[in-house]
Amino acid sequence: LKLIAAPSRRTKGVVIRDPEESTTTTSIIIHSKIKSKDKGKGILVDEPKPLKKQAQIEQDEKYARELDAELNRTIDWDEVIDQVNKKAKEDPAVKRYQTLKKKPQTKAQARKNMMIYLKNVAGFKMDYFKGMSYNDICPVFEKHFDSNVAFL
Repeated sequence: LKLIAAPSRRTKGVVIRDPEESTTTTSIIIHSKIKSKDKGKGILVDEPKPLKKQAQIEQDEKYARELDAELNRTIDWDEVIDQVNKKAKEDPAVKRYQTLKKKPQTKAQARKNMMIYLKNVAGFKMDYFKGMSYNDICPVFEKHFDSNVAFL
């Protein structure tokens, strides 16, 4: 590849051509600097000088104290105490309803959960468990679960 000046009166750039395509003689490449229109008349902004370590630490502590004071002003401590007392005196009927919702698992639910655990962790196929009862699956599950817990 040869670099040839553009064949015009005023040279505006450089044209790159392959030597096989070129039939004219090569000329000297003239590099012209592009002048910036910026004359340095921008607005001068003084950057703040970095504080010394001790001054920076004191400034941070002062800011932290201000934030803490503002936070304490916004919190109504009497309201917080009232809210805690209300939680303690919650309606017993609501608590009774919530305990009814927390029923223990049935054997069928436990069997299903054990089968899914063994499928995902130990690599068993679901067909392996067909026809097996809860009591048949339980020892297999305990063996794999205990070995996994011992590993952890």
